[in-house]
This record gives sequence, C-alpha cells and structure tokens, in this order.
Amino acid sequence: MLEVTPGVAPVSPPPAVNGTPAPSVAAVPPVKVKSTRLTFEGDYAPYWVEIRTNPTLAQLRAFETADGALDGLPAVILAWNVPGDDGRTLPCTTDGLLALPAELVRMIAEGWRAAINVPLVGSPA
Repeated sequence: MLEVTPGVAPVSPPPAVNGTPAPSVAAVPPVKVKSTRLTFEGDYAPYWVEIRTNPTLAQLRAFETADGALDGLPAVILAWNVPGDDGRTLPCTTDGLLALPAELVRMIAEGWRAAINVPLVGSPA
C-alpha cells in the first residue's frame, strides 16, 4: 500500500563542505524482491523455477519485443533446478534457456505471466 503525506518531500543530504563529508542519512532499505515457485509435473517433474513476481519496469519492457520472452525471462528467474544434458543444473541465463525444450520455456513464460497477472505482448489476455 502507498502512503502519501502531503507537504513532505524527500530530503537530500547536504553536500560536503571543504572536504568534510556530509552527515550520514539513514539508509532506506531496497525494494524487496517478491517471488513464487513454479513446479512442474509429468515429463518435467521434479523441476522447479523460482521467479520474480514484482518485476522492474525495465524487466517488463524486455518482454515488449518479439524475442522478449527469451531476452527478458532470465532477468526474472531467480533460481531453478533444471539440468542440462550432462545432469548438472543449467545457469539461469539466455544460454541456459536455449538449452531447454521450447515447451518448457513456454511453460515458464506462461507461469510467470500468470503469476504477475500481466499479459505479454502478442499473448491472449
């Protein structure tokens, strides 16, 4: 939930004067990453993929291109246990996605889209 307090603006720390550092300002914690785990059944059991469910605007924009799912998907995959042909877990990168069956990549993209409730460009809503 967003709380708006009228008349209160963010305060910037004063600049350093004559080489003396400005007094410190209490650090604001970063935005928390929210996630969910997709688990697969059938041919892809017992694989799972941990995906970010509060993507940044930049991550959402990566999905606006024709190749957006392939370009943007690694940025929202936080972890997975999907192995390559050698049995070792693949890296959560574009190269890792390229090593997966197209059907599994589609399932990951659709699961992410459903988790964030935002349709991808060119996908039925």
